[in-house]
Amino acid sequence: MRHYIPFMLAALMVLVPGNLLLAQDDLTTLIREDFPPVQVAAECSDCLVTVESVGLPFAGFSLFDPFQRTIAEMGGTGWILTSDGYIITSPAVVRDAEILTVTHQGTEYEATVEMIDDYYDLALLRIDATGLPAIRLGDSDAVQRGQPVVVMGAPVGLEETLTYGFVTNIRDFRVAGPQGYDGMLVLDGFVIDAALHSGLNAGPVFNADGEMIAIVSRKSRGGEQNIGYVIPSNLISHITDQMVNAGQVCHPWLGIFPHSNYDRALALYMGIPIHEIDPETGDQYDVVGILVEMVAETSPAAEAGITRGDLILKADGQLLRTVKDLEIIILNKGCGDEVDLTIIRNFELRYVSIDIGDKQADYGNIYMIGNNVSI
Repeated sequence: MRHYIPFMLAALMVLVPGNLLLAQDDLTTLIREDFPPVQVAAECSDCLVTVESVGLPFAGFSLFDPFQRTIAEMGGTGWILTSDGYIITSPAVVRDAEILTVTHQGTEYEATVEMIDDYYDLALLRIDATGLPAIRLGDSDAVQRGQPVVVMGAPVGLEETLTYGFVTNIRDFRVAGPQGYDGMLVLDGFVIDAALHSGLNAGPVFNADGEMIAIVSRKSRGGEQNIGYVIPSNLISHITDQMVNAGQVCHPWLGIFPHSNYDRALALYMGIPIHEIDPETGDQYDVVGILVEMVAETSPAAEAGITRGDLILKADGQLLRTVKDLEIIILNKGCGDEVDLTIIRNFELRYVSIDIGDKQADYGNIYMIGNNVSI
C-alpha cells in the first residue's frame, strides 16, 4: 500500500481544487516519514566505508615458485568509530592481509590493523585521516520490540547496500567464539528480520533517527529467512572503548565447564534437600546450583581450588538456579573483580573467593565438552 502513496497524491493534484492540494514540501515530508530508510540513508551513508584486503596464501609445494601462489581478495563493511581514523570491521575481511585499504566517499586510504577481538568478532583499523564523520551511537537500552531498523554496509564487493526490517525480539544469545563455539553471552541482544548478506558482519544497524543501535553478529543457523542476531550498541561502545584505549578487551570468566545433565538425582546425591520445604519461601526445594564438570587449567577457578564435582550453590550471596544466573553475575563484573562463591564439596559447605579472569588470555588448549560452554 505504501508504494502507491506518491501516485495517489499525484492523482489528487489533478482532481482536487488548488486550495486543497499538498505543497511539495508536505509531499516530501510525508514520503520521508513513510519510508524512514530514505532519511536514514541520506544521514548515515557518510559514516560507512568499504574495506578491501589482498592476501597471498601459499598454494602448492614450492615456497620459491611465484606461480604456486594465489591471490585472495576480501571485501566487507566498515564504519567510522572516531573522527581521527579508527574504523570497525569484521576480522574475516582483514586477517592475514598483505594489502589493506579503506575507501571513504571515493578516497582510498592505506589501513593498519590495530587489534582483533575474536570473541566479539571485531577488528579495529586505523587510517591516516582527521575530520571524518564518526557514526552516531544510540542507546540500545531504549530499543523496543517492533521498531524499524535499517542495515547498511558493503557486502560482497558492493559499495552501498541497505535492507529494512524490524526488531522482532530482545533476548540473550551467544556469539560464536574464536573456535566456532563457547563464545561470550550477549545480554539483551536483538533479533531483527532485515536481510543480511555475506560481508555484512560488524555492519551497523540504525534506528529511524539515524543512530547506530547495534551491529550485525550472525544470521540464524537454522536456515530461516531474514532472521539475524545483532549486538546492542551499548555493549559495542564498551568493547570499542577498550580496544582504542587499552588495546585489549576483557572477556570475564572463571574457567568452569558446567555439567550439562545436572538433574534431581544428582542434586540429591550432592546434598540438595529437594524433597524438603524451604523455610524462607514455604515451597519445596528446587534443583539449584551448578555442578562443575571440568575446570580449565591455569584458570581463575583452578587457582582458587575449584575441582570437578563441586556444586556451586551461590555467587555473591545469590542462589543460582541456572548456569545463566552465574554467567550474568560474572559478565556484570570486570576482569580483576572478585566474586564470592558458596560451594558444596563432599556434603560440606565451603566458601571461595575468585578473581575474575580474561577468557581469551586464560583459555589455553581447552576443547568443547559435548555442548557445554565455559563460564
